[in-house]
Amino acid sequence: MKAANGKVISEISTGEKRTYLKLEDIPLFQENLFIVTEDQKFYDRAGVDLSGISWELLINSQNKTIEQGGSTITQQLARNVYLSHDRTYNRKLSELIYAYQVERKKSKPEIMELYLNAIYFSNGAYGIEAASQYYFSKPTGELTKAELAFLAAIPNNPEYYNPLEHFDATKKRQERMLEQMVANGALEQAEYESPSKVRLN
Repeated sequence: MKAANGKVISEISTGEKRTYLKLEDIPLFQENLFIVTEDQKFYDRAGVDLSGISWELLINSQNKTIEQGGSTITQQLARNVYLSHDRTYNRKLSELIYAYQVERKKSKPEIMELYLNAIYFSNGAYGIEAASQYYFSKPTGELTKAELAFLAAIPNNPEYYNPLEHFDATKKRQERMLEQMVANGALEQAEYESPSKVRLN
């Protein structure tokens, strides 16, 4: 609600926290974290991983469930923006269709920017800046690499990696992600040897 002079005097909250950042304002290390751990061919292919989907369908048909991930960053963006997180074949098909449309209309940097601003970091925080402010009370640009990796650990499974309830699980995934960064040459071994401790608000 606004006063006569235009000043905001009250707001209706939906419980969601969102702050949009341009890609150039997000540390490159954060982008690389998601590329290395979620979709290493992001910049080299269309937004659908046909080999990954084939493997996923094979595993799921054997288990008679929808369990395996295999989603590209574009697919994850489509799921977060347009769809539910229900594990059904219909939702998966819709995810592929939306991902295809997104790839037709957006450049790779635009998709990455949207992705980093849309993914869910648990506790009502959507996007990297909202997560940074919620968990560390500072902007994304001031986070350490350890803190960036800690936040990047959450979206894979926001309920299980909710750091307020499962801090140790989130920390272990953070460490695995940093190990992957070292293995892919995106992080120096010396930087990983002594990752700074992560302290939440």
